[in-house]
Amino acid sequence: MAELDRALNGEESKALWEDLESAALRVSRARASYEEMEAREKELLALKAELEAAALMEAELAQADAQVEKLEAEVAAAEQAARAAGAALIEARAGSAFRTTSTGSGGQAEGKWAASTGSIDEDKEREQSAKAATVAAVAGTLAGLPFLLSQRAQEEGTGLGFLVAAAALAATCALFGVTYRYIVRKDVGNIQLKAGAVGAFGLARGLAQVDTTFSLVGAGAGSAGDGLTVVTDGIANGALVPVALSLLEAGEGVLVLALTATALEYCLQTGFLSTFPAEPPSSSGASPK
Repeated sequence: MAELDRALNGEESKALWEDLESAALRVSRARASYEEMEAREKELLALKAELEAAALMEAELAQADAQVEKLEAEVAAAEQAARAAGAALIEARAGSAFRTTSTGSGGQAEGKWAASTGSIDEDKEREQSAKAATVAAVAGTLAGLPFLLSQRAQEEGTGLGFLVAAAALAATCALFGVTYRYIVRKDVGNIQLKAGAVGAFGLARGLAQVDTTFSLVGAGAGSAGDGLTVVTDGIANGALVPVALSLLEAGEGVLVLALTATALEYCLQTGFLSTFPAEPPSSSGASPK
């Protein structure tokens, strides 16, 4: 027993114990380093997997971007084709009358009057329109002068209403003269067309006066109902005379325009006015501008 204690407590035993502890410490450190290396290896593997997934995702995104660019190019081509088809359709529907063409010498516009027969001299047309407006204004004012004077006799004051009515009648007849020439064109024998032009202008002017009179009658009667109620209340309150006068003035307007159309027809037959389109000047006529 004493020998065992000496062996264990001896210098040699102590050195062995120190070597054993040192070896155990190194083993512990090596094991910790190994575990740390394993953890790092796992992290590296996870990072590698993430990088591979990111690379795969990037490749998929690049492929998707390429497909999107291809689809955008196809859509742009389709939109361009649709615009071209729409422009072609509009051009086909519009026809040659709406195509922009250059204006030739002498004021002849080829594209604007493509639907007409022959060439159109716009300067000549403006001259004829001005003559038609002048003839219609003078003839219409003279034809309506008796009616205007009869109204003036019933008025009181400075006669401003007479001047306004005369100016309105002259303007209406001037516009009618220009429009009448373009409506009739070469159809000088079409009585229905001429009567329709006179009736349209006359009724438009006359019915506007009738409508205004009805409104004034309703306002004077204090009615707020429908049109029939307004007229009935107005008549019941003694407003039948203004309504009758308004209807009479509408008939007078149609008559004045009919007389104006007669004056225009006379000027067309005598050659003072030319139908639309105006005939080009002949060698025996007036010299060209």
